[in-house]
Amino acid sequence: MASASDLQEQGLAFYSKHEQYLLSPQSSLSLIVHEPFNFPSWLVAGIIQQSLSNDNECYLSPQSPNRHKSASPTFLYSFSDTEVTYSKYFHKYITKNRNMFTFKSFLSEDSISLDSWNKLIHGQLKKSALSSGSPPVVILENPELLLSIVPEMTVCKLLSQIMAIQQESALYIVTSSSILGAPQFLPALIHRSSLLVSLTPLTTGRADDISGILSISPGPVHSNDKLKDSFSIADRQYSYLVTTNAVKLYFK
Repeated sequence: MASASDLQEQGLAFYSKHEQYLLSPQSSLSLIVHEPFNFPSWLVAGIIQQSLSNDNECYLSPQSPNRHKSASPTFLYSFSDTEVTYSKYFHKYITKNRNMFTFKSFLSEDSISLDSWNKLIHGQLKKSALSSGSPPVVILENPELLLSIVPEMTVCKLLSQIMAIQQESALYIVTSSSILGAPQFLPALIHRSSLLVSLTPLTTGRADDISGILSISPGPVHSNDKLKDSFSIADRQYSYLVTTNAVKLYFK
């Protein structure tokens, strides 16, 4: 494989007819699966930035066209991290319409509070619907942890709660490829998704000029016929490099 220095930097896109575009249709499930040690906080920040912008801005797509769009209320709910995980990306890139962004960490909540996690989200989505004409974007980070924390939580119950949130938003779920204790959960999510994004390390380990491989492929669920053509999945691979000051992507 050629080194990054030999390749031309590319803008990231999830959809083939929407170059430099990361935003999924409403009521769809987009799944971002990563290995335990290559957490995609940089990718989540890019999705949030584009969701909040009015002109398709995204730092992962530096040549992004200034296509007018409405900013969307955007929610990031984490069961594994605090906002510190994203602080450098938020500080640098999440500057527009910050009042439309909500971050909530459930990391310090006890099992009793977590039992009603979905009710809190539904309440915030309902409130945003009353104050904004734009449909919301929701990102759930590691919801599978609820299976080991909340008494009587089952895979079926958690999936039902997730699907209810999906009906009210463009939903992204960020999860690890190795889900301990509930191996059936990830296949169930994949079965319900329309977009699959996976991040894997190099088979030879990390190189100085490549951090890993990002793959994009369609999930089993297709958008309805009206949206199918305009939201066809790009189905491609990128090599990516994450450094202290930048993230760069190259076609593989």
